[in-house]
Amino acid sequence: QDLLYTLNGPGAPDGLTPGAYGLWLELASAGYTDSNEFIILLNYGLDPTQFEAGVVAAAALVPEPTTALSAVIAGLLAISRRRFGS
Repeated sequence: QDLLYTLNGPGAPDGLTPGAYGLWLELASAGYTDSNEFIILLNYGLDPTQFEAGVVAAAALVPEPTTALSAVIAGLLAISRRRFGS
């Protein structure tokens, strides 16, 4: 099933607070073992350097093992760099 989400903040759309917003998830389905917890981190209005700092901070919140998370974070950073051209 698709996951739908919307970032709603105070004020008009141009008044939203920039930041790195994260979703901490675990997938579960009948007949399968639950997934490990993982984070999807979204960039709203930060430059690539600021967002990268947010990714590092989010990684500090995740308990061991972080090997899989490190791969996800590296992928997010690569996507962010390509998208913002840094």
